[in-house]
Amino acid sequence: MPYIPPEIVKKAEEMDLLTYLQNYEPQELVKVGNGTYTTKTHDSIRISNGLWNWFSEGVGGKNAISYLMKVKNYSFLEAVETIIGNVNGKK
Repeated sequence: MPYIPPEIVKKAEEMDLLTYLQNYEPQELVKVGNGTYTTKTHDSIRISNGLWNWFSEGVGGKNAISYLMKVKNYSFLEAVETIIGNVNGKK
């Protein structure tokens, strides 16, 4: 299993979902209110105040890693690599 240094994991964990979507999947982002967003693919997801909640599935989180794992079914490793790859320009 590949090893990801703790400092890289920490950096990936710091990215909130809104920042991730704004920068790497802007076509998915839909503003629904003052500071509240959803996604085109899942309109029951609400993103606000640094948190996200997928109401129809009863799950949520506070960063992009949790979104990639719970909504897109990425493994933890895939989620971290996706975020770090995007941050480092390897999209």
